[in-house]
Amino acid sequence: MSTRDELRHGLETLLDAPEARRAREDACRVTAAGLATVGETLLVGGWLLRDDAARAIAVLVQVAGELAGSAVTLLDSERAYGAAVLIRQLVEVEYLAYCFSTDSALAEQWLTSAQEDLRRLFQPAAMRRRSGGIFRDEEYWTHCELGGHPNPKARVLLPGREGAVDARWMWADLAQHLDRLWSFVMDAVTAADFGRALPEDSCSEVTESLGAWRAADILATRMPLAVLENDAD
Repeated sequence: MSTRDELRHGLETLLDAPEARRAREDACRVTAAGLATVGETLLVGGWLLRDDAARAIAVLVQVAGELAGSAVTLLDSERAYGAAVLIRQLVEVEYLAYCFSTDSALAEQWLTSAQEDLRRLFQPAAMRRRSGGIFRDEEYWTHCELGGHPNPKARVLLPGREGAVDARWMWADLAQHLDRLWSFVMDAVTAADFGRALPEDSCSEVTESLGAWRAADILATRMPLAVLENDAD
C-alpha cells in the first residue's frame, strides 16, 4: 500500500468516527442557517443605514448562506459532485470575506465597481496574493478540478467509481471552509463597524456548534481533500 493509500485509509477511519461525524454535520447545518440569517439581517441594516460596505457584506453573506444550505441538501442525498461545485464557489466567497475583513473600503468597491473592474480587482489569484499565503494555490486548483469547469479528475466524486470520494469527505471539506468563512464574515462585519446589526442568538449558535465540532473532530484541522492534490489519477 502506498503512502497516499495509507493516508487515505487513515482519513476514512476518522471520517467514520460517530461523534466526530455528528459534530461535523451539525456544524455545517447550523453555520449554513446562521449565514442565511445574518445575511438577511445585514441586508435590512445596510438599507436602513444607507451604507454600501454593509450592503456588500450582506450580499456576500446571503450568497454564502445559499451556497452552504444547498451544499448541505446535496450531501444529505449523497450528491458529492454537486456539493463540490457549490463548495468551490464558497472558496471564492471566503476570499472576498477575507478582503472585506482587512479593508471595508474593498467591500464598497466590490458592490459599486463595473464588471470589468470586478474581474480585474477580485480575481481569485489576485485575492490569494493579497492574503499573503492564507489561501493556497494548490487548494484552489483542487477545488476547481473537482467542482469547477467539467474535468475528468472529478470522476472520483461520481457514484460507482473505485476509490470514489463520497459525501463523508465533502462534509469535512464543507465544515472546514464554513469555519474559516464564518470567522472572516465576523471580522468583516467588525471592520465595517456593523456588529450591532448581528443577530446574537444565531451567532451564538454558530459559535457553539463550530466549537463543539473542533473539540470532537481531529479533522477540524486542514484537510482531507489535500490527499487529492496533484494526484495523477
